[in-house]
Amino acid sequence: YILEGIVGLVEGGNSSVEVRQEAFDAYNDSVDEADAKVLWQQEGKGSYYLNEYGRNELNCPFHVQDAFLGMERFDFDDYHVK
Repeated sequence: YILEGIVGLVEGGNSSVEVRQEAFDAYNDSVDEADAKVLWQQEGKGSYYLNEYGRNELNCPFHVQDAFLGMERFDFDDYHVK
């Protein structure tokens, strides 16, 4: 994923990428939705995975295959490329 992004960046004659706010928000919404389904997020269960804001600090509540598929292709539309 990262290598594909770097190659595309260099081949395009650019030198930086920055995630677009919409992509950032969409990803965080999907993390929150998936987190709501795991045991350590259930009310009264408590967990050392949660920070002082009640957010899971592991940031990957997805099944391995879903996480892999999410990084299958670097989507330049999700980034500001300069």
